Amino acid sequence: MFNIHIYTDGSCDNSKDPNRKHAREGGWGAVIVEEGEENKELSVGTYLHTTSARMELWAIVTCLGLLSKIDKSVNVDITSDNQYCVFG
Repeated sequence: MFNIHIYTDGSCDNSKDPNRKHAREGGWGAVIVEEGEENKELSVGTYLHTTSARMELWAIVTCLGLLSKIDKSVNVDITSDNQYCVFG
């Protein structure tokens, strides 16, 4: 069994600027840290009509989906600044 730590962040521009072509654009990023391995960085944008909480959840779900393809037991710790993601 090995340990993995995932750091995530989601964002959304809630700008009401009428000059913007798209409002509520969002994206997410994550870093997957495995002991003894090079860090893996992931980032995706742009999603339209979204929220920062949705982007943060998407980052977590995507990382867990990647880890589900690993054929060994893994302990996973996730760090998020979004209270909904941490406490439900």
